[in-house]
Amino acid sequence: MRILHLLSQIEITGSEVYAVQLADLQLQAGNQVWIMSDTLHTTTSAQYIPVDLHVRTIIQRWRNVRIVRAFIKKHKIDVVHAHSRAAIWVGYLATFKTKIPLVSTIHGRQKHSLSKRLWDMYGDRVIAICENVKKQIISDVHVKANKIVIIPNGVNFPVLQPIEQPEYNTLIVAGRTTGPKGKILEKLLIDIFPKLLAQDNTLHIQLIGGKLESLTIGAQQQFKLLQSEHRQRLSHLGFVKNLAEYLCTAKCVIAAGRIAIEALALGIPVIALGEALLVGLIDEQNLAQGIASNFGDIATQYQATPIEFNRLPGEIDKALTNFSLTETIIDQVRTTYALTHVADEVMQVYRSAMLVKQHKQHIPILMYHKVLPEAEDSQHKTYVTYEQFAQHMQFLAKHRFTPITFKDYFAFHNGNLPLSKFPQKPIIITFDDGYVNNLKYALPIMQRHNFTAVIFALGNDNIQHNQWDAAMGEPQHALMNNQQLKQLLDAGFEIGAHSLSHPDLTQLSAADAYHEIAQSKQNLEAMLQQQVISFAYPYGNYNESLKALVKQAGFYCAVATDTGGLRLEDDRFAIFRVNMMPRDRWFQFFKKSSSWYRDRYWRRRGK
Repeated sequence: MRILHLLSQIEITGSEVYAVQLADLQLQAGNQVWIMSDTLHTTTSAQYIPVDLHVRTIIQRWRNVRIVRAFIKKHKIDVVHAHSRAAIWVGYLATFKTKIPLVSTIHGRQKHSLSKRLWDMYGDRVIAICENVKKQIISDVHVKANKIVIIPNGVNFPVLQPIEQPEYNTLIVAGRTTGPKGKILEKLLIDIFPKLLAQDNTLHIQLIGGKLESLTIGAQQQFKLLQSEHRQRLSHLGFVKNLAEYLCTAKCVIAAGRIAIEALALGIPVIALGEALLVGLIDEQNLAQGIASNFGDIATQYQATPIEFNRLPGEIDKALTNFSLTETIIDQVRTTYALTHVADEVMQVYRSAMLVKQHKQHIPILMYHKVLPEAEDSQHKTYVTYEQFAQHMQFLAKHRFTPITFKDYFAFHNGNLPLSKFPQKPIIITFDDGYVNNLKYALPIMQRHNFTAVIFALGNDNIQHNQWDAAMGEPQHALMNNQQLKQLLDAGFEIGAHSLSHPDLTQLSAADAYHEIAQSKQNLEAMLQQQVISFAYPYGNYNESLKALVKQAGFYCAVATDTGGLRLEDDRFAIFRVNMMPRDRWFQFFKKSSSWYRDRYWRRRGK
């Protein structure tokens, strides 16, 4: 894959460090990667192209757009990844009306404006680095929720260990001296540090990052005064290349964002203080709040509550008095922000954006259950007749639909098949429960047209009929055994999992639900001797916890019924399907397989 990263900056930022580390990892994976930015302070193996992207004059901006657009064409770029506001603006116009997707990573708060509300410039996919960023760009900038994915800034964690300091309790305050962080540092110098240094003569405060000249004259004078009064127990190092080594000398670190993450991963206590809020000394009670806010940098709304600086002395005192991080926190931080894991997630976003750009219309996904020779007395009406099904398939053939499976879809998505070969009119046909009548009646009709489908079967061959609704008066129908499922597999069908016993998973404990989900996958894979990647929620019932369990079990996707995201890439673990019913004759089928009707049907459901 050919990847172009765009940055607009003139001083080092966390987004630069992240982008460079991500680019280097992408290079190691065999991709071609370029970085275009005003300046670059971090060493990289990627090719660097200097462009004044941060300059916002109309003439320079349009010049930048022409430069990026020409570069994309010359180097046949597959995806553009922008990491800052000006870069996003340029990237959007440079990829406008092309097949090249723009992926934007939002590293911080986005100021709302009328133009942003009216004009979505954030591209085809948006990566929010934390939960609060997602909430803020939805509420203030009106970015569509279905194109946002939360992926934290990955960190290539060092292997250093903290060392003991015999003489001082070192408190490191790390961050820029410009912008909002500079204002916070001025507040600390004037209102907080004088009392701390006067009360504790073993305390050494070390400032890392930025230039003191960026602060106000009053703050600079205060720094010099405190230095002279407290015998150099206040120092300033500016930007340092080996930050981790300095962090290891601290008993506590005051920081936000990436620096807070690195310190926690090293086992160093962190007081999370950022542009938006004071989370406080990170422990198991507020770690989730720290992660959601990027450790204080992001609030959920543009107009946030003022930072509670009066809490800070107590938090510092607690940190310096026999406080230590638990291994649980250290492990969770290292797992959540591991760069290799983050890079894999980002690559999935790239492929998703490329596929959506290639095929903008959502893929109709139809849900069948039973195919019967004639109508039956059924309260739930989860069947179609043989005659109806034949008409449905004839319609698809006549109108040149191409049925695909989820395995086909992910073969395109993951780059195993070229996107140029993606069908013009794809459709996914699914059958829930795995009835014998699917094999007896549906298969011959589909083979007539060389069609394929997905069968969601139970991972328990001891259940031989639909006992979950037969007990409530529904007609009883046999389920396929292992040999019959293999017949469909040999015919080109995909077999997905539908739990072990068809319970309402939302009514089970997490442990029981996970057993139903994961064991059904394992049993089917053992029987079929191939990977099972798709799951169907029994009764179509799911919640956020179940989606996480399905993903944890190793599935690529999960389907609901008439709820979830309209497009497959909106939410792979809650995919919207249309239920096929006995009343669905020619005209109803025409509507249900049409993009305009599916969109209307989905919106009418309000789900």
